[in-house]
Amino acid sequence: MEFLRLLRPRDLPFNTALVLQYDGTRYAGFQRQKNGISVQELLEKAIAIALRENVRISCSGRTDSGVHATGQVAGFRSSIPVTEPRRFLFSLNGLLPPDIAIRRVIPVAREFDPRFSCLAREYEFLYWVGGKTPYWPGKAWCRRFPFNIEALNAELLEILGERNFGSLTPVRYVGKATVRYLETANLSVRNDPFSGDPHLVVLSVRGNAFLHNMIRILAGCIAARSLNKIGSIAEVVAATSRFKAGPTAPPHALYFKRALYAPGSGEGLETVDWSADHPLNRIHARGIQRHAETGRRLSDVSSNQTE
Repeated sequence: MEFLRLLRPRDLPFNTALVLQYDGTRYAGFQRQKNGISVQELLEKAIAIALRENVRISCSGRTDSGVHATGQVAGFRSSIPVTEPRRFLFSLNGLLPPDIAIRRVIPVAREFDPRFSCLAREYEFLYWVGGKTPYWPGKAWCRRFPFNIEALNAELLEILGERNFGSLTPVRYVGKATVRYLETANLSVRNDPFSGDPHLVVLSVRGNAFLHNMIRILAGCIAARSLNKIGSIAEVVAATSRFKAGPTAPPHALYFKRALYAPGSGEGLETVDWSADHPLNRIHARGIQRHAETGRRLSDVSSNQTE
């Protein structure tokens, strides 16, 4: 059908951002895959019906198979404007399955890109340590890990900053760009919203970008460290060897929490007003400069691998 033809995104005048949530259990990840259904595929189909135009979706952070999101940001360019964002939101939610929900529809400037405009990304990984529960299997790593929160947080402080995180990615990425900036990483205890018991342990991380499986391997290191199966987390990272790290934690306990942008990026987007010399602002500016110099986007500076 002519009105559903695919147009080149760079030629399209209108730009729209979506903030969405999804349960990743039955998806092969956010990005289109040959081996299974993806969040991107369903979003593009819903938008094609609601807008009467085929579009290509991009996102702030491509989540892996089984990983969830509570604040993913996606975007698309179109030749037709979204003039009524609230009505468009209702249309999309009516077309999408129950495990994908659009939270906000935001018209943004033409130069906005959900991935390359993003200053930082935040994830959470959930451990349930309270024994058998009917609620958390499939949503948290359920095992009685003997966490010493204070000691583990002291170790996590030692790996913050810009460094080589080659230990926290699969062996096949050895030799590739593995330097990332980790701004925050800490464990906290939360009450179970169902029982009120303090048995939910949350690993919260923020960085400019993450290597493939980086957070899940870090979560596995924390679990292994609590069982005295590996050395300190700082020693693991310093070794830059996957063989020194713990196991890869399960994807169903990982959540893409939110993407952070500069003020003025779009009403309804999460923003941070950092000074120009903030490390994450400097890293982002460095990526933009290199993009301008080379004419291409460099994934080792301004984007993130699949998590």
